[in-house]
Amino acid sequence: METQTILAVVSFLALAAALLALRSASVSKSRTGTLERKLKTLEEDAARSGSQQKEQLENQGRLLRRVAQGKHVTDAVLSGGLFDEIDGEAALEMIRRHPDTLIIDVREPHEHAVVRIPGARLIPLGEVGGRTAEIPQDADRIIMHCAAGGRSAQACAQLGVQGYVNLYNLAGGIGRWPGEVRRG
Repeated sequence: METQTILAVVSFLALAAALLALRSASVSKSRTGTLERKLKTLEEDAARSGSQQKEQLENQGRLLRRVAQGKHVTDAVLSGGLFDEIDGEAALEMIRRHPDTLIIDVREPHEHAVVRIPGARLIPLGEVGGRTAEIPQDADRIIMHCAAGGRSAQACAQLGVQGYVNLYNLAGGIGRWPGEVRRG
Protein backbone atom coordinates (compact mmCIF):
# COMPACT_ATOMS: atom_id res chain seq x y z
CA MET A 1 0.00 0.00 0.00
CA GLU A 2 1.14 3.46 -0.70
CA THR A 3 2.10 5.79 2.04
CA GLN A 4 -0.58 8.30 1.08
CA THR A 5 -3.29 5.66 1.21
CA ILE A 6 -2.07 4.49 4.59
CA LEU A 7 -2.05 8.10 5.85
CA ALA A 8 -5.57 8.65 4.51
CA VAL A 9 -6.87 5.49 6.24
CA VAL A 10 -5.12 6.43 9.49
CA SER A 11 -6.49 9.98 9.26
CA PHE A 12 -9.98 8.63 8.59
CA LEU A 13 -9.75 6.26 11.56
CA ALA A 14 -8.43 9.06 13.81
CA LEU A 15 -11.31 11.32 12.69
CA ALA A 16 -13.84 8.55 13.34
CA ALA A 17 -12.34 7.92 16.78
CA ALA A 18 -12.47 11.66 17.57
CA LEU A 19 -16.14 11.86 16.51
CA LEU A 20 -17.01 8.85 18.67
CA ALA A 21 -15.18 10.41 21.62
CA LEU A 22 -17.02 13.71 21.07
CA ARG A 23 -20.39 11.94 20.88
CA SER A 24 -19.57 9.96 24.01
CA ALA A 25 -18.60 13.17 25.84
CA SER A 26 -21.87 14.81 24.75
CA VAL A 27 -23.91 11.85 26.02
CA SER A 28 -21.94 11.88 29.28
CA LYS A 29 -22.55 15.60 29.69
CA SER A 30 -26.27 15.10 29.10
CA ARG A 31 -26.36 12.24 31.60
CA THR A 32 -24.41 14.31 34.08
CA GLY A 33 -26.96 17.12 33.77
CA THR A 34 -29.81 14.68 34.29
CA LEU A 35 -28.09 13.15 37.30
CA GLU A 36 -27.38 16.58 38.76
CA ARG A 37 -31.08 17.52 38.42
CA LYS A 38 -32.13 14.26 40.06
CA LEU A 39 -29.65 14.80 42.87
CA LYS A 40 -30.97 18.32 43.47
CA THR A 41 -34.54 16.99 43.59
CA LEU A 42 -33.50 14.30 46.09
CA GLU A 43 -31.73 16.90 48.25
CA GLU A 44 -34.86 19.10 48.22
CA ASP A 45 -37.07 16.13 49.09
CA ALA A 46 -34.73 15.18 51.95
CA ALA A 47 -34.78 18.73 53.31
CA ARG A 48 -38.58 18.87 53.10
CA SER A 49 -38.87 15.47 54.75
CA GLY A 50 -36.49 16.56 57.49
CA SER A 51 -38.55 19.64 58.28
CA GLN A 52 -41.75 17.57 58.30
CA GLN A 53 -40.18 15.07 60.68
CA LYS A 54 -38.99 17.90 62.91
CA GLU A 55 -42.52 19.36 62.96
CA GLN A 56 -44.00 15.94 63.77
CA LEU A 57 -41.54 15.48 66.64
CA GLU A 58 -42.37 18.93 67.99
CA ASN A 59 -46.09 18.08 67.80
CA GLN A 60 -45.52 14.78 69.60
CA GLY A 61 -43.54 16.59 72.28
CA ARG A 62 -46.37 19.09 72.71
CA LEU A 63 -48.84 16.21 73.03
CA LEU A 64 -46.69 14.42 75.61
CA ARG A 65 -46.33 17.62 77.65
CA ARG A 66 -50.13 18.04 77.70
CA VAL A 67 -50.60 14.43 78.81
CA ALA A 68 -47.89 14.80 81.49
CA GLN A 69 -49.60 17.95 82.78
CA GLY A 70 -52.90 16.09 83.03
CA LYS A 71 -54.54 18.32 80.43
CA HIS A 72 -57.33 17.24 78.13
CA VAL A 73 -56.38 15.34 74.96
CA THR A 74 -59.01 13.89 72.62
CA ASP A 75 -59.36 10.12 72.33
CA ALA A 76 -58.75 10.34 68.58
CA VAL A 77 -55.40 12.04 69.08
CA LEU A 78 -54.35 9.48 71.66
CA SER A 79 -55.11 6.76 69.11
CA GLY A 80 -53.26 8.52 66.29
CA GLY A 81 -56.03 10.63 64.72
CA LEU A 82 -56.09 14.37 64.26
CA PHE A 83 -59.52 15.14 65.75
CA ASP A 84 -62.71 13.63 67.15
CA GLU A 85 -66.21 13.81 65.69
CA ILE A 86 -68.84 15.00 68.15
CA ASP A 87 -72.61 15.12 67.74
CA GLY A 88 -74.67 18.15 68.70
CA GLU A 89 -75.95 16.75 72.03
CA ALA A 90 -72.45 15.78 73.18
CA ALA A 91 -71.08 19.17 72.06
CA LEU A 92 -73.79 21.01 73.97
CA GLU A 93 -73.06 18.93 77.07
CA MET A 94 -69.31 19.60 76.69
CA ILE A 95 -69.96 23.35 76.56
CA ARG A 96 -72.22 23.15 79.64
CA ARG A 97 -69.56 21.24 81.59
CA HIS A 98 -66.62 23.27 80.23
CA PRO A 99 -67.75 26.85 79.52
CA ASP A 100 -64.25 27.74 78.27
CA THR A 101 -64.76 25.48 75.21
CA LEU A 102 -63.87 27.44 72.10
CA ILE A 103 -66.39 27.24 69.22
CA ILE A 104 -65.14 28.19 65.77
CA ASP A 105 -67.43 28.67 62.78
CA VAL A 106 -65.51 28.04 59.55
CA ARG A 107 -68.35 29.07 57.24
CA GLU A 108 -68.31 32.24 55.18
CA PRO A 109 -69.39 35.58 56.73
CA HIS A 110 -72.69 35.66 54.81
CA GLU A 111 -73.59 32.22 56.23
CA HIS A 112 -72.63 33.27 59.75
CA ALA A 113 -74.78 36.40 59.40
CA VAL A 114 -77.89 34.28 58.70
CA VAL A 115 -77.59 31.85 61.61
CA ARG A 116 -74.89 31.29 64.21
CA ILE A 117 -74.17 29.59 67.50
CA PRO A 118 -73.90 32.23 70.25
CA GLY A 119 -70.28 32.80 71.18
CA ALA A 120 -68.89 31.08 68.08
CA ARG A 121 -65.85 32.81 66.60
CA LEU A 122 -65.99 33.23 62.81
CA ILE A 123 -62.80 32.13 61.03
CA PRO A 124 -63.67 31.02 57.47
CA LEU A 125 -61.97 27.83 56.30
CA GLY A 126 -59.80 29.69 53.80
CA GLU A 127 -58.41 31.86 56.61
CA VAL A 128 -57.80 29.21 59.28
CA GLY A 129 -54.12 28.70 58.37
CA GLY A 130 -53.38 32.42 58.52
CA ARG A 131 -55.29 33.06 61.73
CA THR A 132 -53.93 30.35 64.03
CA ALA A 133 -52.83 33.06 66.48
CA GLU A 134 -56.56 33.46 67.26
CA ILE A 135 -56.87 29.76 68.08
CA PRO A 136 -54.93 28.99 71.25
CA GLN A 137 -53.06 25.72 70.84
CA ASP A 138 -53.31 25.09 74.56
CA ALA A 139 -57.11 25.42 74.66
CA ASP A 140 -58.59 22.34 76.31
CA ARG A 141 -61.48 21.97 73.85
CA ILE A 142 -62.09 23.42 70.41
CA ILE A 143 -65.28 22.62 68.51
CA MET A 144 -65.16 23.45 64.82
CA HIS A 145 -68.41 23.72 62.85
CA CYS A 146 -69.70 24.63 59.43
CA ALA A 147 -73.00 24.03 57.63
CA ALA A 148 -72.80 20.22 57.35
CA GLY A 149 -69.45 19.09 58.82
CA GLY A 150 -67.22 18.87 55.74
CA ARG A 151 -65.39 22.19 55.91
CA SER A 152 -64.99 21.96 59.67
CA ALA A 153 -63.45 18.48 59.26
CA GLN A 154 -60.95 20.04 56.83
CA ALA A 155 -60.18 22.79 59.35
CA CYS A 156 -59.71 20.21 62.13
CA ALA A 157 -57.33 18.20 59.95
CA GLN A 158 -55.40 21.34 59.03
CA LEU A 159 -54.97 22.33 62.67
CA GLY A 160 -54.28 18.74 63.74
CA VAL A 161 -51.32 18.59 61.39
CA GLN A 162 -50.04 21.76 63.04
CA GLY A 163 -50.08 20.10 66.45
CA TYR A 164 -53.49 20.95 67.88
CA VAL A 165 -54.62 18.00 70.01
CA ASN A 166 -57.98 19.13 71.32
CA LEU A 167 -60.19 19.37 68.24
CA TYR A 168 -63.76 18.28 67.75
CA ASN A 169 -65.68 18.40 64.50
CA LEU A 170 -69.42 19.04 64.94
CA ALA A 171 -70.93 16.17 62.93
CA GLY A 172 -73.71 17.44 60.69
CA GLY A 173 -72.73 21.06 61.25
CA ILE A 174 -74.96 23.80 62.56
CA GLY A 175 -77.96 22.04 61.03
CA ARG A 176 -77.64 19.37 63.74
CA TRP A 177 -77.00 21.84 66.59
CA PRO A 178 -79.64 21.24 69.30
CA GLY A 179 -78.86 24.38 71.28
CA GLU A 180 -79.68 28.03 70.93
CA VAL A 181 -78.90 29.81 67.66
CA ARG A 182 -79.05 33.48 66.70
CA ARG A 183 -80.60 34.50 63.43
CA GLY A 184 -80.10 37.63 61.31
